[in-house]
Amino acid sequence: MTDKPSADLDSDIILRPTRLFTELDACIAEDREAGQSHVGSSMSPSPSRQELDRQIDVSLRHAIRSFAARWLHLVPQAEPFVPPHQCIVRELWRASRRDMLKVINRVSYRSVLTLFLFGLTPIPVGVSEEEEMDGLTGQICVQTALQQVQRLRERQRNYQFNGSKVSLGPDVSMSMSSSPAPTPSSNITSTFLSAESRAYWGALIFDTSASLTLNFRSSLTSGLHGVGTESSWQALKMGAGSFHTRTEEWRRGSVELTEDMVKQVIAAASAGNLYLLKMIAVLKEALREGYEEKKLAGAWTCALEALDMFKVTFLPLLRLCQRRLRFLGQVERLNWYELMLHHFLGILLLIDGIEAADRSDLLSQLTETRADAEREILNTLQFGLDSTYLVHGVHHTNTVTNTVTNTNTNTNTSTNTSTNSLLGNNPLSGNTDTNPLLGNTNTNPLSGVQSTNTNTNTNTNPLSGALGNFALSRSSVLSASFVAIDPFPHHVVAAVQLMHKVVSREYDQRRITLDTCQRLTSTLLQALEHAPQTSKSVDAARQELSGELEILMSGRRR
Repeated sequence: MTDKPSADLDSDIILRPTRLFTELDACIAEDREAGQSHVGSSMSPSPSRQELDRQIDVSLRHAIRSFAARWLHLVPQAEPFVPPHQCIVRELWRASRRDMLKVINRVSYRSVLTLFLFGLTPIPVGVSEEEEMDGLTGQICVQTALQQVQRLRERQRNYQFNGSKVSLGPDVSMSMSSSPAPTPSSNITSTFLSAESRAYWGALIFDTSASLTLNFRSSLTSGLHGVGTESSWQALKMGAGSFHTRTEEWRRGSVELTEDMVKQVIAAASAGNLYLLKMIAVLKEALREGYEEKKLAGAWTCALEALDMFKVTFLPLLRLCQRRLRFLGQVERLNWYELMLHHFLGILLLIDGIEAADRSDLLSQLTETRADAEREILNTLQFGLDSTYLVHGVHHTNTVTNTVTNTNTNTNTSTNTSTNSLLGNNPLSGNTDTNPLLGNTNTNPLSGVQSTNTNTNTNTNPLSGALGNFALSRSSVLSASFVAIDPFPHHVVAAVQLMHKVVSREYDQRRITLDTCQRLTSTLLQALEHAPQTSKSVDAARQELSGELEILMSGRRR
């Protein structure tokens, strides 16, 4: 594979997913075309490849805009008469969803990113249950993306078939050809493998999250059987041990943490938390599927060891980071908030799984861990509500024009990756590192959008022109809480709902007063009110909790 499109991928610590996945596709396509033509990789892209690239890029742009549309209400409108942003969000979601069947059949790294983004896009308010059922779900898109990652990594070079299709790998088709020219071997460089590894680590996060929150078996790695022998998890565990040794003085407090040290702590702790979440998912699998007690005991031991590893190695450092939060930049504070929310949410999901399995013997061993998680997740949500993120405006009204289109167009597309988004220059760029323990791992998917130079004859949706009215001037500043800009509102919803169960339990058992119950419920409701209101899940949870708080305030619940 050629080094040309990815010359500096190996040296950059932080890469936007749009750039990383685009250049991976370019490497694979050039290698495939070079093999089929026997000419070499310097040839220009074929017309068919250019057309396929255009279609893939259009779908990716639709997915990015649909994903980011939840924050449209934060952007001031240039003109008063535009459709409500709820209507725009719905149309963007529908346009992106219509693309998904084609995206599933266009196997590429950009398609993987497109599917992941749609899987993270909330179903908008106003979409009926019937409409939800009449199409692909985000859950299916994430699972398909994981399958595409597997197919892309294996680089099919053998004969494959199923009941509906027979597929020849490139080597097989070449060997069956009458051409006497030999098939050149693929020049897979270390740069390409490093970039592919970055993409794999990103996919591993989605895989682990799905197995934890949706009770799926993992697609990319083993579950209960074999997880301890897989290199990915061994690397994370060994990395945590190495980091523990290297940061002994930091934990003792004898060294004042600099901003660079804080970044290292958050990055390493994010990787350590991924390992913990995997062990929790494995334990939930053992509980759910009724394995023999010996297997369950092994999974339980691994989960406890992972909890202890995080508690001993990372939590003391994160506490030291917490003391310096006021002196840190907003990106570091946002990363700290995301990490703490995800960590303690993972523990609450562990508790919930054990309760669902009715294993009081296991639950009794987590009394202190449970109390800490319940307390800390409330503190983290409050921190997210009190903290503000600023986005400085850049006048870029045309970046959101012609968003919802019927793309029967002749488009000349250049895949120059920029940071243009619905909010202008977006500083919340997604960061992906080869090994999360060794680099800055900000998994925030608010990545840059690929800018395109287009000459189009486009039949646009009437909403597309209205989108141009949402813009920031060069001097304006957009301000929002961390909860409001959290790219994972479903995590906020899950945390609020699990904590509402805790608050209700404590009140019913007379461990807290009515005033305390009202105050805590009000905080949880405030978190839902800050989350994107165009999300159907957020809206439903907010209405339910609002009704509960009304009952509490009226004194009807005793």
